[in-house]
Amino acid sequence: MDRLSDAARSRGHTYAFVLLNEYPSEALEERLASQRVEIIGPHGRALKVRVPTERDRLQAIAQMSIVEWVGYGPPAIRLAPSLRSAIQRHAEELDDELPIIVNAFDRTALEEIRSALLRSGIPVGRVDTDLLAISTVASQETISQLLRMDSVLYIEPSVPGGGGHDESMAVMGMDYIRTGGPGTRYTGAPVVLGILDSGFMVGDAAATTHRDLNKFGCGRNYTDDAAGVWNDEHGHGTHVLATAAGTGSADSRFRGAAAGLGNTASTRIRAAKIWDSGNRGTLAQELDGHDFMRDAQACNSRRPHLVNLSGGAGGENLAGTDARSRKLDQTVWQQRQTWVTCAGNDGPNEGSLWAPGVAKNALTVGNVMDTGDANTGAIRESSSRGPTGDGRMKPNVVATGTSIRSAEAGTADGYRDMAGCSMATPHVTGIAATVMEHYPEFREHPHLLRAFLMATALPRNNTATPSNNTGTPTSERSTYGLGRVSPYTAHWAHPNPEGWTTHWAWRTISRDNWGYRDIEVPEDATRLVVVMTWDEPAASAGSASAVDYDLDLWVDRAPFCDPDARGQCGEWASQSWVDNVEYVVIENPPAGRYRLKIANWNAPASGVPAALAATIVRGATAPDMEMDLTVSPERPTVRDRVSITTTINNPSWLLSGVHLETVSLPRGVTLERVYTRRKDNVLVEFDDRRGISLGTIAQGDSREATWEFSFDEPGAKAFRFRARSENGGVIEQPIVVNPAMR
Repeated sequence: MDRLSDAARSRGHTYAFVLLNEYPSEALEERLASQRVEIIGPHGRALKVRVPTERDRLQAIAQMSIVEWVGYGPPAIRLAPSLRSAIQRHAEELDDELPIIVNAFDRTALEEIRSALLRSGIPVGRVDTDLLAISTVASQETISQLLRMDSVLYIEPSVPGGGGHDESMAVMGMDYIRTGGPGTRYTGAPVVLGILDSGFMVGDAAATTHRDLNKFGCGRNYTDDAAGVWNDEHGHGTHVLATAAGTGSADSRFRGAAAGLGNTASTRIRAAKIWDSGNRGTLAQELDGHDFMRDAQACNSRRPHLVNLSGGAGGENLAGTDARSRKLDQTVWQQRQTWVTCAGNDGPNEGSLWAPGVAKNALTVGNVMDTGDANTGAIRESSSRGPTGDGRMKPNVVATGTSIRSAEAGTADGYRDMAGCSMATPHVTGIAATVMEHYPEFREHPHLLRAFLMATALPRNNTATPSNNTGTPTSERSTYGLGRVSPYTAHWAHPNPEGWTTHWAWRTISRDNWGYRDIEVPEDATRLVVVMTWDEPAASAGSASAVDYDLDLWVDRAPFCDPDARGQCGEWASQSWVDNVEYVVIENPPAGRYRLKIANWNAPASGVPAALAATIVRGATAPDMEMDLTVSPERPTVRDRVSITTTINNPSWLLSGVHLETVSLPRGVTLERVYTRRKDNVLVEFDDRRGISLGTIAQGDSREATWEFSFDEPGAKAFRFRARSENGGVIEQPIVVNPAMR
C-alpha cells in the first residue's frame, strides 16, 4: 500500500482489495468496520473495499487475524486478458484510438474517473451508473495512466459481450423444460400471448423479419410513429418478445423461454405498440393497449391467456391506486388474464417500484444477475425494491435480467445485449406459458398461477425467513419476493426421499365461506412452503391502499383444531391486513396430515377467487454438491490442447444458480475457450473466459463445463476450480496437469 495516490490521500481513503481467510459474516463485517474498512462488494474471492489512508490504520488492518492480504490489484489483473494480449502481441499495429470500457469501484470513483478523463481532453462516451462504467477511446499511454488510479477497478475492450439466453435460460432451468425433463417437453404452444411494447419484428409484415420471430401475430399501433406495430425502431419490444417466445432459428443459444408461442394462426400473438421509437408513450396509449388485450373480438383468435408488460412509470412509494395499476387490476379481475410486469429500474432504494408493477393482481418480477461468482441470482442494483407505498410485498418473484442477449430489431439474425427488469419479465412470461400448457387449469386462474410460481420459487441463498407475511415485508422479501422462479419445480415433482412434491387448489371465498385443502407431509420433509393469493377488483382511485379485502392463511396439523366461523386456528398463520399474498414457510415440518386454510377475515358477500399452492421439499434444502475433474488427454504434451472437464453433481432437491470458474491459472498456460452443453443439447462456448453459469441442477442430475488450455512450457501445472451455488455453498478442487515435451 505504498503507492497511495494524491487523490487517495486527499479523500482520506483508498480503493483496494482484501482477501479474508473465512467467508464474510455479520461478525466479520463488524470487525472490519471497527478498523474503518468499508465493504463495497465481492470481487471473486476478494472483497472490494474502501480503507483509510493512515499508515497505522493500514498496518492494523493487515495484521488482523481474518485478513490474508490487503492491497491494490496489480495492473496485470486489472486489464482484461484479451486487451492485454492484444497490446502485447500487436502493439506496433494498434493505433491510439482503442475503444475501452473503464470500470469503477463505486459511483464516487466513477465520477472521479470521468473528471480525470475530461481534464485530460479524452472524450467520454456512455456513462453507465448501473454498471459503474465509462466508455471511451484511449491510447496505450492513457490506459497505463488509468491503471495507476486506485479508483479504476478494471479496463476491458469495448466489444459486444455479456450473458445472454445461453446463460440466463440455464440459470432459470428452462433448458430442462425444452427437453421434457422426466416427461413431455413444453413450449407454450396452446397458449395465447399478449404483449405491450415498442413494436415487434414479427412475421412477413415486419420491416425486417427476425428469423426467431417468424410467427403469427395481430397488432395495433397506438403511437404517433409512422412505423407501424411490426416495425420496432427502438428494439425493446423485439428483444423482449424474443426472450419470451423466440424460436432460436438464427442461433439456438438464444432461444426464448416458450418457443411455441404464436406458431399457429389460432394462437397468434396479440401485440400492442404503446411506446414510440424513443421507447416512450402516454398513459392514454398504454390504457388503449390494455383495452386491446381485453377485446374478445380482435385478431380472429381468443383473448390472450397471458400478457407481458415490460415497463411502466416510476415514482416513490406507490400504493397501486394509480390509473395504470388500477387498470391492470381490473383487467385481471374481469378477464381472468395473467399479467406479468416488471418491478422497475429505479433501485436500490426501498419503495422504488414502478406502476403498474405495484398492482395487487400483477405478477411482478425483479431483475437478478445471470452469471458471476457470488453474483448469479443476486439482485441487480438498479432493480426496484418494495414494499409498495401501502406496505405490500413486491416484487412477487425475480428472474434473470442482467445481461440478456436477444433478438436485435432490424436484423434477420442479429442479437444484442440489454439489461433491466424488462428483460427479466419475459423469462417469467415464457415460463408461465409452459406451465399453462402443462396444466390447463392455470390458464384462467391468474391468482393460482401467481401462488404456484411463488410457492415453487427458489429463495435467494436458501433464505427461509421471515416465515410468513404477518408483519411489514423485510428487505429480503422486498428485494427478491419469494425467490427466483423455478420451472423445473413447477412442472415436475420428484416424489422420493431426496426430491419434492407440489400441490394446489382454488376456492371462492366469501363472507360466509372459508376454504381449505388437505395434504400429507412425509416423515423426511425438510421444508413446507404454502402460498395463498386472491384477486379482487381495482381499488378506488387515489386511496391509501390497494387491497380492499382481508383473507388470512392458516396451517393446521392433525389432529385438527376446531376453527371459528372464519376457519381460524392452527399452529402457523400469515395475517397481513394490507396484502393479497400470504405465505408460510415451515422448516423440518413434523410428519402428518396438514390442513391449509383460507380464512375469510374480511371477504365480500359475492366472493373473491383465492388459491393455495404448496411445495414439500424432502431432500436437503442446502444440497452437498459434488465436483469431479477429468483431464484429456491423460498424458499431454506441450503441443496438445488439453481439456479439463468439471462435472457438478446434485444429490438432493435443486442446486440453484450454480456458477463454475477457474480460480487458479498457472503461469505458462493459455485459456483458449470454455464450453458446456445445455440440457436441450445446445452447445454454449466462450473464448478466454474463466467463469460460466451452469444453471439449475435437479436432484440426481449433473452439469459439466470443459476448459481447453494450451501450454507454453512443460512441467507440473496446478489448477483450482470453484463451484458456487446459491443454496449449495462453495466447493473448490485442485488438479495438476504435467505436460511433457513432445
